[in-house]
Amino acid sequence: MVSFAGWRKAGENQRWKLAQCLRFIAYNGYMTSTTRTPWLLSFISVAGLSLGCTPEIPSKPPHPPLLHRASPVTCSMTRPAGVTMGGGGMSQCTSDADCKDSSKGQNGRCVPSRIGTICSYDTCFDDSVCGGKVCECRASATSASLATNHCLSEGNCRTDADCGTGGACSPSFGSCGSYSGVVAYYCHTSRDTCVDDAECATDGGLPGYCAYNPAAGIWQCSSSLCAG
Repeated sequence: MVSFAGWRKAGENQRWKLAQCLRFIAYNGYMTSTTRTPWLLSFISVAGLSLGCTPEIPSKPPHPPLLHRASPVTCSMTRPAGVTMGGGGMSQCTSDADCKDSSKGQNGRCVPSRIGTICSYDTCFDDSVCGGKVCECRASATSASLATNHCLSEGNCRTDADCGTGGACSPSFGSCGSYSGVVAYYCHTSRDTCVDDAECATDGGLPGYCAYNPAAGIWQCSSSLCAG
């Protein structure tokens, strides 16, 4: 990812246009190790030099985060059983035997939800099928739940290596906090105002947590939480 603090000596209008282009590329996850292609690097170099400026590569975060993805992970292919006597309401299933639609994934299980029992499926087991994003693994459990192995749709890294030397690629909540769980993995930057959840105070009774803010391009404390 490219830091915009280092683009100097350019007219304000030209610098703004270049920054917006690079922000689009970086913040939408295209600059992972698989897409950091020669033509893209050439574009960045030529564009920067043509404006008489020098790109500044972001340094590592203020300190190593407790949670980061050093290497790709393979999720468990086994999944505990779901309910055996489901039904009622708007239920889709009464047992795991009703959850065999291979077009929706593997390890179909009949699990409780707010509308009754529904089928849930694992849709990935590693990053290879996630289009450059992370396959987020479900936590181990004694019985199946709505939690699944699934591809994330956001983020700008898959492992620490995507974040440069000394960089760190960490899981981040979105605007709903723990309600939606991890929604993406993002690189930390030297401009982050937090690195770990412990650095974020409770706000109005809600526990604070450190999350990536795509609009600002840095990790910041938040206490946003959805309910339902």
